[in-house]
Amino acid sequence: MDFGIEKYESVLKNVDVLNKFLNGKLKEIENRLKDIGDPELLIPKKENEVEIQKTHIRGIKRVISEADRSIKKE
Repeated sequence: MDFGIEKYESVLKNVDVLNKFLNGKLKEIENRLKDIGDPELLIPKKENEVEIQKTHIRGIKRVISEADRSIKKE
């Protein structure tokens, strides 16, 4: 009968060790997600930044094109 109890205690210890390990992994993942930030907020912000950069690049291209035309006229 003792063998059955020892086996049960061993299983409980293994479950406890596994539980602690998984909880640790869960906390690591939660911390990584906090570091990354909320995608629902970050994606629109990044899209807006990209649009601003596109507008800036179009302006620079326009200035270069106008300067090129001006140089060709001379």
